[in-house]
Amino acid sequence: MLKASKASLKNKTKLTSTVVEFEFEMVDPLRLVFKAGQYIAIDIAPKVKRQYSIASSPSNSKKSFKIVIDVKPNGIGTKYLMGLNIGDVINFIGGIGLFILPARFARDVFFIGTGTGLAPLKSMVEEILAQNAQGILSTLPNIHLYFGTRYKEDIFYEDSFNKYLQESKIKDYKIFLSREQNSKKHQTGYVSKFIDFHDVEVLHGAQYFLCGSGEMIKSVEGLLIDKNINQASIYYEKFY
Repeated sequence: MLKASKASLKNKTKLTSTVVEFEFEMVDPLRLVFKAGQYIAIDIAPKVKRQYSIASSPSNSKKSFKIVIDVKPNGIGTKYLMGLNIGDVINFIGGIGLFILPARFARDVFFIGTGTGLAPLKSMVEEILAQNAQGILSTLPNIHLYFGTRYKEDIFYEDSFNKYLQESKIKDYKIFLSREQNSKKHQTGYVSKFIDFHDVEVLHGAQYFLCGSGEMIKSVEGLLIDKNINQASIYYEKFY
């Protein structure tokens, strides 16, 4: 059974008009033990918990960690977190969850996310890069990252991933805008269009990590299965 932990709010950063990043510093214990892709469950009220995926990498998280929330629903969890002041302490349990990286990677690894489903994918990508830098991996897999959202103003973490792309740490990074008609910088349409950019041989030998809306996950999984992709190579976590 997981023990209760405490952390204090270190930073609160507005990433978009509706997405906010929270950075917490551990109080008790002094370090959060978790696997990339996992989440924590925060005590919001007596007998009420809300779950939030960790956006930071275990290897890069010493005494602090980050979560990302969509404030649009404005539910009890959002109100609680947005009401926190710097230094306020939260009670939570974690890391929790089975949406984690495998022991071995395929040559190509695809990360497909929508909305705040990008948070655990960010943790996973950065953990792979950290393990490679530490010499844990014999070979760095080809990392493909695809993020789907509605409008360009909904994009976040773009600078971080572009930096990884420019440094050749990741193979491919594309953003798909489903409600934009024209975009010189990004793709238009649903994120499931990423499949059209790859040969069947690449798709068949790859692993897939999907996170975000249930509609996106169902669509992408269906398209992959239609191409005879082994369902065992598809991992996902539904956010909404």
